[in-house]
Amino acid sequence: KEKVVGRINGVKIAELVDEVNKKCAEANGVSVQQAASASQSKLEQDLNTRLKDLIESAPVMLFIKGTAAQPRCGFSKQIIGLMNEHNIKYGYFDILKDEEVRQGLKEYSDWPTYPQLYIDGELVGGLDIVKEMISSGELMDMVSKESIAA
Repeated sequence: KEKVVGRINGVKIAELVDEVNKKCAEANGVSVQQAASASQSKLEQDLNTRLKDLIESAPVMLFIKGTAAQPRCGFSKQIIGLMNEHNIKYGYFDILKDEEVRQGLKEYSDWPTYPQLYIDGELVGGLDIVKEMISSGELMDMVSKESIAA
């Protein structure tokens, strides 16, 4: 009825969805708490699906700060250097471009820091673990032949 029922400053999809759900719930006589709880569950499910899709977007996937060409932290630069040095083909995602992914992946993977390396959809670990696995030869055994540049 062209009536302002709420206001959200900026573009925050989660807040927008919550606000719409609350107003719809109120209009239909459902408690706001039930609506917010259902909305949060749906958002978490959507984020987990998105994270899973990102992780599986390449056989070897790095979540780093910055890009492969311009890493924005020393740890990301080191892990990119290791991947390149060993001719491992990889995809990457710049976590600085998406705060939802940056925070969500920490919880999803139960790994609090970046970079994060995934092989075939499974978390390998961060820089220190990758260094150890390269030293032992274990990392190269995990990487498929298709993921090694000729």
